[in-house]
Amino acid sequence: MARITNYSILSTVASGDLIPISDTSDANNTLFNVTAGTLSTFFNENGVWTPITGGINYSGGNVGIGTTTPTGYLDIQQTNVANDETRGANIDVTKENTSGAGFASNIYGIKSYGKGNSAETIVNIGGVWSKAEHTGSGQTYYITGGTNRGYHNGSGNSTTVTGTFSEARIDGAGVGAHQYVIGVNSIAKLDNANATVQFLQGQHCTVQLVDGTVTNNVMSLLLDFDYTGTGTITGDFEYLRIQNDPLPAITGTSRAINSLSTLPSYFAGDIELPTGKGIILTAPNGTKYRLEVANDGTLGTTAI
Repeated sequence: MARITNYSILSTVASGDLIPISDTSDANNTLFNVTAGTLSTFFNENGVWTPITGGINYSGGNVGIGTTTPTGYLDIQQTNVANDETRGANIDVTKENTSGAGFASNIYGIKSYGKGNSAETIVNIGGVWSKAEHTGSGQTYYITGGTNRGYHNGSGNSTTVTGTFSEARIDGAGVGAHQYVIGVNSIAKLDNANATVQFLQGQHCTVQLVDGTVTNNVMSLLLDFDYTGTGTITGDFEYLRIQNDPLPAITGTSRAINSLSTLPSYFAGDIELPTGKGIILTAPNGTKYRLEVANDGTLGTTAI
């Protein structure tokens, strides 16, 4: 056992070593020797953070980083003027299975669970709420509310690689009436009289094939309905619907579907048109004709 004043390197202090402490309330400043272990226990039990099994705990309220008035359990507020990448939170976790069991379970960079358990009305329940906003006057290349990417850079097999997985579901046996259950709800909105936008698109789906082999099928969009239970549909069923919404003045051409592909189309079911509508065909001279059916079933054309 030795006094801590004898050590040149603080990391070599043992729990039983003595630390001299002066009693400032005593006029003679009496010196007491306290073990390093006793002093460590005192600070642990009376400090802000409390040691717990596998970590530390703070039970005094919210934690603020860059703010003295945190409004959330963890509140990070910072303004960075440096010309480099700024990250409010940086999380990098790696899972390696070395047990020999051949199974590494799950790994999540962030696992968030927002749960409402109330008999009163709750306005919103969100697992993750993310917002990116530009409030300055300089140019911005990309403003993205959320970027999700699923990469496979290893050499093993995989069942599915998904950039974003969204699921809306109603489980259990609780009684309730629900208006909408929507797996993905996307809105692209222009609400600035001083702004111009070249392309306003509610959804943009792109399949990129750079290298490798696709052995079955390539589809930019797949509409699939899975029926595996005993649920019923008392209304209508549609794989795809295009609403007849009111439109503003449009200088260009308006179309419900504009297929620029020269590939043929195949329909396993019937194609039905209402009365007064038909199929428009273009003659070699450029004249357009509408192919219509009469009451007796005969076909006729009308120039339009």
